[in-house]
Amino acid sequence: MPTHVISFEVPRADTIEFPSDRLTDGRYEFTVGGGQSVEIRGNREGLLYLAEVLVRFALGGYGDGFHAHLPLNSEAGGPNIDSSPELTIFAANESPGP
Repeated sequence: MPTHVISFEVPRADTIEFPSDRLTDGRYEFTVGGGQSVEIRGNREGLLYLAEVLVRFALGGYGDGFHAHLPLNSEAGGPNIDSSPELTIFAANESPGP
């Protein structure tokens, strides 16, 4: 069975470091369908990037309200200035929404 080890440090409780080196050759894309279904496509490195980001949120011990916005497409550059849809991830200690 394949294994994957994730290790990271949390230097500050209000900062997260993303494994951006995975996106050098990695790609991912989220597509939201008309029936509210979500499709995630990516190559190996892009999907590992998303997995590692989720693990950091789950295990990082971040405080209430800590969150980050990821573009739905890994190739989106710069800040989201046109209010395009994003993936918002909240820290694991948050209560799930309604």
